[in-house]
Amino acid sequence: ERILVIDANVLVSALIKGEFTLQLIYSLKNSGYKLVSPKAVLEEIKENKEKILKYSEFSWEEIEFILKVLGLAVEFTPKEKFEGYLEEAKEICSDKNDSPYVTLSLSLGKAPIWSNDKELKEDCEEVGIKVLSTEEIKLLVV
Repeated sequence: ERILVIDANVLVSALIKGEFTLQLIYSLKNSGYKLVSPKAVLEEIKENKEKILKYSEFSWEEIEFILKVLGLAVEFTPKEKFEGYLEEAKEICSDKNDSPYVTLSLSLGKAPIWSNDKELKEDCEEVGIKVLSTEEIKLLVV
């Protein structure tokens, strides 16, 4: 099974830029990828509601609908399912905000992470976790 952990920034860009990232997510899903993200991402999105609305072409009602649709493609995993790897992830991450993605990746046998965060990519390369940018993800579904 091909698994891909998706970070919050990718999901936020789906809400702001819309179509391109959403199509990429559905292309991956339809190509047989299992897409996962920490459930806390949904809270993070709600906390950044104003910022997202400022840059998005969508109303909040539309964004909530997009999130429901995303929930059909992305499995939002409760932290209880992967928190056993948190200490290890904290040692890997320079930025503590990245630890949920690394923790989830570790719990899934070092599943690759879809993120455009260069610092996260450097941190993860040292321990054998692939971090793929949106540009690299695009190549998976061509």
